[in-house]
Amino acid sequence: MKAVWKVFLKHKELRISHHKDDSEWGGTGMYFLDNEGNAEYWKKQKDGKADIFRCYVKFDARNDLLDLTDLNVEKRLDQFIRLASKEPKLQYLKKASIGDKIDFFCRSL
Repeated sequence: MKAVWKVFLKHKELRISHHKDDSEWGGTGMYFLDNEGNAEYWKKQKDGKADIFRCYVKFDARNDLLDLTDLNVEKRLDQFIRLASKEPKLQYLKKASIGDKIDFFCRSL
């Protein structure tokens, strides 16, 4: 397992997922798994082609966070997408995958 900071120092960039199936999950970005077992499982699902990095994250849950495990946050995201999709040029959002909706939301902030 690689350390994120070592890879960042070497390449001068963060590793961002651009997998073809990202739109079915959380969209383009970094995916954090809650433990090494789940990370190894994910790597196996990707036929060993995914890189796994050890990362320790600390956050303050009192600050805004796009936590889609929180039903209220999910409802607000749905409301935002419904309102945005009323615009003629954004009607594609009605049928967009969840990952594409999350990407749109994040770009709109």
